[in-house]
Amino acid sequence: MFGKRYSLMLMTILSLSLSARAADWPVFGGPTRDGVAPDTGLNMNWTAHPPKTLWTATLSDNGHAALTIADGKVYIVDHAGSQDNVRAIDLATGTDVWTFSYPDAAKFRNGFTHGAPAIADGRVYTFSKLGKVHCLDAKTGKLIWTRDGVAEFAGRRPEWDFAASPVVADGKLFLIPGGIGAAVVALDAATGKTFWQEGNSKAAYASPVLATINGKSQLVAFIGEGLVGLDADTGKRLWSFAWPINYDQNSASPIVRGNTVFISTAWKKGSVLLDVTDNQPKVIWQTKDMQARFSTPVFYQGRIYGSQDSGKIVCLDAQTGALLWMQPGYEFASTIAVDGRVIYLEGKTGDLVLLDAKTAEFKQLARIRPLPGPECWTAPILSDGRLIVRNKKSLACVDLRAER
Repeated sequence: MFGKRYSLMLMTILSLSLSARAADWPVFGGPTRDGVAPDTGLNMNWTAHPPKTLWTATLSDNGHAALTIADGKVYIVDHAGSQDNVRAIDLATGTDVWTFSYPDAAKFRNGFTHGAPAIADGRVYTFSKLGKVHCLDAKTGKLIWTRDGVAEFAGRRPEWDFAASPVVADGKLFLIPGGIGAAVVALDAATGKTFWQEGNSKAAYASPVLATINGKSQLVAFIGEGLVGLDADTGKRLWSFAWPINYDQNSASPIVRGNTVFISTAWKKGSVLLDVTDNQPKVIWQTKDMQARFSTPVFYQGRIYGSQDSGKIVCLDAQTGALLWMQPGYEFASTIAVDGRVIYLEGKTGDLVLLDAKTAEFKQLARIRPLPGPECWTAPILSDGRLIVRNKKSLACVDLRAER
């Protein structure tokens, strides 16, 4: 009897421990690839309990490279001199665990490599501004394999070079080199061998997302000609939606909910919600009230939070596209959602602004500034109650865990 009770008690403790462990942020967009963090029980009373900055770390890329978190480490592609530096930084202390460097003599244009590393199965995957692909051991930084997206796939760099982050799932690494016969490619994540390649369009800038649509695993991606849905296993094009813009400047990732896909683009283009049931895209609604330039909007609790190209943040009703509110004073703001709240990072000042997502009204709860601007254009990420933000010179880790 004692042994049975002990086993049950141990199983309960283990279950509680596992459920309490927050998810990593292993790919661009986080664990669900949509900017929504699963953390709960966080400190959301920033007025009474101002969040502490646990550490800062110096960056040298002078840009806006995106970040990921996995297994207690923050990953970013930094840059110094004529080389990119893939850095693994301890989430608890801010100290570097390892660095892997490779030559990258790209010219400075709002920084260097922009995309976030993707982490899966103990490996780190990066896709550089010039199209170099690297697979590294996540514990040591040791090179496992490398490919060249330009030389091997006739890849064509867009006007501001490659910016889309790699996506890894189900043993495949998905990239957008914009090549001849290889607009999108899928590689074996373990070996780098090519699984499939599809399309002739140039690359856009948005990171692709993997989702189940019409019961099938699909890669939803922007390429130069617009939005496409590809069979993740074979690369077969299942559907497409023309969404042209000068210089292929689609930078915000698509957001998938069931059989619907939301996209948003700046330069007076606007936003649209599509129904792609039966692989036949139909417009549900369209608006110019939201125009995302750099950062991907967030679809959260029946609303869509994003930005307007004129320096305003915006909230739309997800079902109808109706404008719920629009607030000025937010230059190139980015956003994530967590635990009934929305967090905006104001691009000019570096302010983190906490909003209540439980109301359809604009309701600011608090505002802090862990790092100053200007050009805080990279969306924050969150794992285990620790929020990571960056400006052009530094990273900061902000503690949102409840008081202990």
